[in-house]
Amino acid sequence: MKLKALSRRTATEVIMGDYAWINGVQYKIGTCGDNRYMRRDEALALLPFDEGDEIRGNLEYEAALWRFPFPQEDGAGLEAIGKRNMFDTQTFTAPPELLPSEHEPICVHVKAQDTLAYGVNRLLPCPLSKEDRVYGQNVPSPIVQIYGERCNKKGQGRTIFRCGYCGKPFSINAEELPKYQEAFINNWNHLRTDPSNLEWAKMVANRFQDNKAAE
Repeated sequence: MKLKALSRRTATEVIMGDYAWINGVQYKIGTCGDNRYMRRDEALALLPFDEGDEIRGNLEYEAALWRFPFPQEDGAGLEAIGKRNMFDTQTFTAPPELLPSEHEPICVHVKAQDTLAYGVNRLLPCPLSKEDRVYGQNVPSPIVQIYGERCNKKGQGRTIFRCGYCGKPFSINAEELPKYQEAFINNWNHLRTDPSNLEWAKMVANRFQDNKAAE
């Protein structure tokens, strides 16, 4: 990995999160274990150069969430890592029968129209949950998001997905893995105007990992 220094931070700047120190310069890893600025393979490559202990500490923290290794980001240098959007990911339609059974409620702010009265927050069931049984409701699309990766202390990883509505994270088992891979590829298969889209989707799907590392 090419080590290119970014601009040095001032001593008076308020900094939140975990940072690696490399050549006296700080580089963002993440915040409170959400490390989607950096891939785990990148963290391993940078570990010998870290003058602090943040990278090592995050690698040993099994609950840390690392950025999913999208192919277009292979070989990125430090400068690219520092400019990433941690929320930049991909969504797709998953097999409905393989969706997780547990979901989180969704907070909705409701306010009376044409009034200055305060609004109220209401917790509604996730549209994909069993609790959501609204009369006359259209069946929602089973949208899933690629959330990131988690690894055990042996370095064995598992892909973390999450519900596209409520954000509840989950992983998949070995039996579900090929079905999720097929679903992701099929989501891109219709973009036949650019064959590279399908090839990219195949590369992404091949990087999905089941949750045997969590056992």
